[in-house]
Amino acid sequence: MEQSRASRTSLLRRHDLLPSRDAEANNSVPLTWQISFEHIYKTRRSAAELLSLMSFCDRLAIPESLLRVKVDEPSSSADGLLDFEEDVVVLRSFSYVSHTADAQTWEMHRLVQDATLVWLEGHGRLDEVRERFVHHLHTAFPTGQFADWPVCRILFPHAKSAAEQKPVNPSALIQWASVMYHSAWYALEQGDLNDALGMATAAITARSQQLGAEHESTLWSIAMVVSTYRSQGRWKEAEELEVKVMETRVRVLGGEHPDTLTSMANLAATYWNQGRWKEAEDLISEAAEASGRVLGKPHPETLARTSAFHQIGRHDDSQPVKKWWRKLVSKRS
Repeated sequence: MEQSRASRTSLLRRHDLLPSRDAEANNSVPLTWQISFEHIYKTRRSAAELLSLMSFCDRLAIPESLLRVKVDEPSSSADGLLDFEEDVVVLRSFSYVSHTADAQTWEMHRLVQDATLVWLEGHGRLDEVRERFVHHLHTAFPTGQFADWPVCRILFPHAKSAAEQKPVNPSALIQWASVMYHSAWYALEQGDLNDALGMATAAITARSQQLGAEHESTLWSIAMVVSTYRSQGRWKEAEELEVKVMETRVRVLGGEHPDTLTSMANLAATYWNQGRWKEAEDLISEAAEASGRVLGKPHPETLARTSAFHQIGRHDDSQPVKKWWRKLVSKRS
């Protein structure tokens, strides 16, 4: 049962896992679960819906903040909190969920999750609840900026679970792509380059499909892959994508749009890391001058680009020079 979720749920669907003489024992656990769950579904529907939502989460440390997100409803009231707590009591009474050391997080056995997913699939509700899970996660998951790291740390395991639960509905898919992008950002900041690359690539695919290859959100997803390549020292691959992003932004947004200038500065940094001093100097000079015109000379990005231009003449990889170039590499929410 330590196989993937797909493998485990396929086992739960089968009725011929054991010889016929053991058929009754083979089906007893799923049957017992089904009877209990359908009783809850009939007598306290909200508790069954809560368990359904939790079944898409990572099974450990499921936070209340994720479960109680209210997007299309009025803000939570005391009555809403009481209802939620009563739902949890019901689920705990059937041993479907249990408290962790933190009173506001729960955990559940993987087989309870899998059995719930099989039930939802059998009743034609799998996509509906998956979209609700994505909706909650999209609302709760912040950017990967430093100030957001404590929240990201709590939600990241659930984002990894969502990575395996790609929705079909177009609007849900766009939200899912946003979760993948912000999760990739956080993973990159934590040095988790494999997850960062996988999630950013997933965001590119979904956003290209729904928004188009030249949409700004798609381009920012590509830029996240570039940042990951840069962290891996894959400079040539980073350069190829950066050139593509910059050329697209020049064509779509114009040569002096702030996002275009960001692409120019990032590409200049990649040239610098490859020892291509002249190309880096020319490009960062152009970006710095345009930033002064568009953003103003006192703007932080203008100052960083101007400083990098002055530092580049040293043509070395000393720590002060590296510090200036790191300032150029931009992400956004």
